[in-house]
Amino acid sequence: MSNNTERFKILSAGVFNLILVMGVARFSYTPMLPIMQEQAGLGVAAGWLCSH
Repeated sequence: MSNNTERFKILSAGVFNLILVMGVARFSYTPMLPIMQEQAGLGVAAGWLCSH
């Protein structure tokens, strides 16, 4: 039983880690979007598609 509990702890830690990283990454790209648009020469529509 201890082996299953240990596996569940490791699996849940990995899942929560992925959720945390994806949440942080999503909001960290938002301030950089105008800079990326300007450097790539993209318009408003491309930025809108990238942010959703």
